[in-house]
Amino acid sequence: MCSICEALSNINDFLISNAIGKVLLSVISSFIFILILLKTMKPRIQISPHICHSEIDGKMYYIFKVVNRSIYDLYDLKFKLVKKTPYLANNGSKINNRLTDIDISMNHTDHFSRYKSEKGYGEHALLIRTAYNLINDIKDEKINVRLTVTGRHGLTNLTRIKSQDFTDTNQIHENKEFEFGKSLKVM
Repeated sequence: MCSICEALSNINDFLISNAIGKVLLSVISSFIFILILLKTMKPRIQISPHICHSEIDGKMYYIFKVVNRSIYDLYDLKFKLVKKTPYLANNGSKINNRLTDIDISMNHTDHFSRYKSEKGYGEHALLIRTAYNLINDIKDEKINVRLTVTGRHGLTNLTRIKSQDFTDTNQIHENKEFEFGKSLKVM
């Protein structure tokens, strides 16, 4: 038997037979379980990198798509669209950002359905719109537009904050719609 295998076998025998080893093994396995739980049970929120610019009821809107890819419902979702404008601080030695809220159609919703693979089911996707003229801000390379979504997992109550920056006019699609369901693409 190789010397490494023998050393591992000796360490394993020591951990199993020793009380301190048992406690240490329990702590390590608990830590691994918590890491797996935190990784798999956080909300899985996706924001489309595209913006549709379409007419609804005779008015032009910029439309964003958010999808819940979790296997559980999400609760207490908050949506925020901001314009980040840089400015000089500390007598011009530092750059900071001024955040300006942009009005959107939905700032909060209590419930966001889980992802289902049923055909024709789309309650796991939300469309958020704004009448604010985003194109002028996105054209300016100094200004950044950001959509942020915060949501809580229905089972574990863990929270996730997801943001998407919009910095390029190629992300805006004139007179287009998002594909139905979980897709983040524009058709």
